[in-house]
Amino acid sequence: TRNLHLAALRSFCRWALRSGHLDADPTEGVRGARLKGAKLHKRDAFTPAEVGRMLELCQLDPRPVGARDGAVLALMAFMALRTVEIQRADVGDVGTHAGRRVLYIRGKGAEDAPVPGVVPDPCWRYVERWLELRPGAADAGPLVTTLAGPAGPGGGRLSRRTIRAIIEGRKAAAEVDTSRGRKVTAHSLRHSAITRVLTRGGTLRQAQALARHASLSTTEVYLHELDRFADAPEDLVTW
Repeated sequence: TRNLHLAALRSFCRWALRSGHLDADPTEGVRGARLKGAKLHKRDAFTPAEVGRMLELCQLDPRPVGARDGAVLALMAFMALRTVEIQRADVGDVGTHAGRRVLYIRGKGAEDAPVPGVVPDPCWRYVERWLELRPGAADAGPLVTTLAGPAGPGGGRLSRRTIRAIIEGRKAAAEVDTSRGRKVTAHSLRHSAITRVLTRGGTLRQAQALARHASLSTTEVYLHELDRFADAPEDLVTW
């Protein structure tokens, strides 16, 4: 409860700071309650500049592969989709809900009911570009598919390995820093999207909705991780 209240207060203070109602953020440096058994993520997040560069390179690529890879990246970077959720998505899963364009996301559990996730306009631009070039039936089949080539006409469902390889290729093209043991993977895009909600003043509940976590305590780990590095106790050690 304490972390939920702190997240809400931080969100308000960051809005007030951006709006000019505050000169400084009074919540800066205030740490949340320690989570029992909380572990830091094993993967690092991409920086906003790195995500922007990967998306830009896809947008500048005039080939169908550029449009396809851009759609994969956008769905992961804007909507925090997992590789399995990309793999399972069908064209028919795109629809509307409460007046918004949504993608009905099929979760990692085989029995999970599809959950609507809002497709924001910047994300939709990448998806729409891909749909114009996508092989196969316009109203059926996988949302993101294999491409036409020597191996066949395309239109098949991507494997999770292929989705990971797409991110690895675009990461290399964007020259993402992986030195000094920095580990950024396809799943890091999901991690980055959820973290971005919190660093931009979103509430813990909003981050939970994006992440589609059943338990708020799972989302709280992201807040704990931000606290750990933003207010590092090591900085207090002087001799």
